[in-house]
Amino acid sequence: MNERSLNIQSYGLDDAYSDIQILNYQKQVLCCEEYRYKFPHEPDQKRTKVHVGESIVAYCKSAFNNFIDSDMEFEEALNSGYHHPITGSFNIGNLSRDEDILVCIDSIVPFYDKVWCITKSAGTLKDKFINHGKSAFERVMHLYMPPYSNAFSPMVGIIGTVPKFKDIGSGRGGDHGGNLDLPCVKVGAKIILPSYNRFSDIWFGDIHAKQGEGELAGVALECSGEVKFRIFPVRLHKKAKAPIIISDSDDENGYSIYFVGCRDTFSNAVKAAMNNAIRYEKIWESYGFVNSYEKVGLSGNLIVGQAIGKTISVAIKTQISGIDRIIKSVSGGVF
Repeated sequence: MNERSLNIQSYGLDDAYSDIQILNYQKQVLCCEEYRYKFPHEPDQKRTKVHVGESIVAYCKSAFNNFIDSDMEFEEALNSGYHHPITGSFNIGNLSRDEDILVCIDSIVPFYDKVWCITKSAGTLKDKFINHGKSAFERVMHLYMPPYSNAFSPMVGIIGTVPKFKDIGSGRGGDHGGNLDLPCVKVGAKIILPSYNRFSDIWFGDIHAKQGEGELAGVALECSGEVKFRIFPVRLHKKAKAPIIISDSDDENGYSIYFVGCRDTFSNAVKAAMNNAIRYEKIWESYGFVNSYEKVGLSGNLIVGQAIGKTISVAIKTQISGIDRIIKSVSGGVF
């Protein structure tokens, strides 16, 4: 399947439509997969067992379940009530008490016919935008086709593990991950997720061909596609309580680290992200709370995932040299 996928980064208009069989095959794959609309907090019999470090592909439907080819399909998708399907779960077996889960994103390949931009919320200017039309069709921003593909930057909107207390709808985010919509969850990113109940189950979904930080207009370029990834158990100096995203930085031997917070309001999300960051800043700098708080404030940048959704997601981005200052061990030589 990987060899037959259409990579929108490298295909032009003629190439993208030259092999309709590939597109039909992609649609068939998505129709045959099973998808969920909740993250369950109990073990599930339908999980897919994988080996530690094994390269696996998750086939993900778009947030609106399918390929959109017409105005009628826009209307049906928006009004179906079934949004944000997730693929999974993928499981590497039970973890020890001091282990969390590390997911390496190796590639994101959108399934290419068209990508679309559609909104119910209309974002930060909802009161003004609603005056321009209330039907689903009138809320459609664009149906994108090549050559706009040159500007695409694929990312994974949903990545999550088993919630701590109860089932959580896949359209929401939280300390388990979920619908974070953070653009830094892209190729090369390494996402650390808390493990609850010792079950290392991971789900994926909601691929975006492109999205700005915050989804300020309530939109992203939606698409279906595949995510190639690997899962590892990881030991931190302090067990994770919320997602942490790691990527290479421009500094030699350095990393960019994103400490995630996801809550019901923007203010609470920022506080959660700050608390997440301070827990580790105190460790690697041997600081107390006050000095860690000041350090994060002076060196951290606020990255916004969802600014207008059912749950708000943000991340505080900081720099660190020497990943061993936050991670005790991870198998497979990931870093």
